Amino acid sequence: MADRQILTTVKAVAGYFAMWAVRQSPYPCPDNLEKVLRRLERQLTKYAKDRPGANSLMKAEGMFRIDRRSLQEMLLDVLRPMREFQRWNQRKNGNKDTLHFVSRYDDPRKIDPDNEFIDLDALVRNVAMSVEQEDKVDSFRGSKRSSNLTRVRRSGAAVK
Repeated sequence: MADRQILTTVKAVAGYFAMWAVRQSPYPCPDNLEKVLRRLERQLTKYAKDRPGANSLMKAEGMFRIDRRSLQEMLLDVLRPMREFQRWNQRKNGNKDTLHFVSRYDDPRKIDPDNEFIDLDALVRNVAMSVEQEDKVDSFRGSKRSSNLTRVRRSGAAVK
C-alpha cells in the first residue's frame, strides 16, 4: 500500500520542527535554532515551488503534497549537512560515553543538561508524524479535499 499523500505548508513543517526541537532539547532552546530554521524554510520553499503538479495557488502559499516517509527523507537530506543541526546530537560537556543511565528515582535537578543531546532521527520523525496527524485532522473536518486548501481560498488569497 502506498503512503498517504499529505497536503501541508512550509510554515507548518517549519513550525513543527521548531516545536519538536524545543521540546526535545535539554535547554529552553537549542543553539542556533533560528539559523537552522531559516535554512530549512529556504529549502522547503524551493521544494514547494519546484514540485511538479503544484498549481500557482499552492506555489504562492508554500503548499505541497508529500507522503510521510518522503517528508522524513527530505528533511534529513536538508538538515544532515548543517553543522549547527549536527551539534544538537552531541553532548556539550564532551562526554563520549555511549550509554547514560537514568531512572525515575533520579533527582531531575541533578541531571546535567550538558550531558544530554537531541536524537535527530527522532526529531525528524516527530515532525513528519505531527504534519501527517494535522493533515488527517484537517481532512476529517473538511470534505474529501483537505481544508488547508479550502482555508487558503476562503482567506481571499490571489489565485494565479
